[in-house]
Amino acid sequence: AGGSGFGGGGEGVNGPSGAVIDFILGEVADAEPVAVTIKTLAGDVIRTLSTQPDQEVSPGASALLVHTGHNRIVWNLRHENIPNIPGAYVFGSLQGRRVIPGDYVVELSVGDWRAEEALTIRKDPRVETTLQEYVEQDQFVAQVAAELSAIHRTVSRNNDVKGQIETFLDRVGDGVSAGPVTEQGELLAQELENVADSLYQRRVVDGQTVINFPSRLKFQYVFLHGNADGAETGVSMGSREVLSDLRARWTVHRAISDELLGPRLDAFNRLIQEAGFSIIIAPPRLRRPVS
Repeated sequence: AGGSGFGGGGEGVNGPSGAVIDFILGEVADAEPVAVTIKTLAGDVIRTLSTQPDQEVSPGASALLVHTGHNRIVWNLRHENIPNIPGAYVFGSLQGRRVIPGDYVVELSVGDWRAEEALTIRKDPRVETTLQEYVEQDQFVAQVAAELSAIHRTVSRNNDVKGQIETFLDRVGDGVSAGPVTEQGELLAQELENVADSLYQRRVVDGQTVINFPSRLKFQYVFLHGNADGAETGVSMGSREVLSDLRARWTVHRAISDELLGPRLDAFNRLIQEAGFSIIIAPPRLRRPVS
């Protein structure tokens, strides 16, 4: 019987993890974009949170929800997410790397109107990592993210061209005049498949199947990215050695892919043009680099 007489369970609530950003809006037209952009003092964009997110710039981003009056959002102190291979399962995380302690700029934009405020991220006093070590870690993890993004783009381009070839071969059928075209098309499609299979394990579709099949280069880069980004003592020699090994393997696969989507695809296109068919077009290589 009895009791304290106070309501509730007495549990405390932790504050949000990240930088809390408050702003007040007047009435905004539905078509007018509202965005909060975090930048370095030099003006380089780190992260954009927008009511109209660009999936090329902010892969996987949800639309920022705003309303007239007071708004509060939380930035998780990370760069933009790493773009994935469309439809590919990720065992791990493709979230962007952590920013280093220092001074930043927060920009609020509504249409063409802009306003800026300063933001300082302080170093955890419990951690003995120096600023130079933070900078070296940031550069290392950024390089891992860039190479992982390049792998994703390569697989996506390979899959796109392979799909075009298979669609083309289905349309051509087994006509006599299509014999050499079909033979070369099937060979090129298979070689593109082989490269993609070396870079990512397409049979892994969930947390259970990930233990059933050998990992590929994509997963190993994802693991290294998460491990190096989460380290509190800078970049270890082990991480540097792992990246060196992964990079050597990636260089080989990239060269093979470049050959297949370059000279080999050009030769196949000449063959199908001579047979009176339209050419296969590879998607552009370049995309916005990882921030």
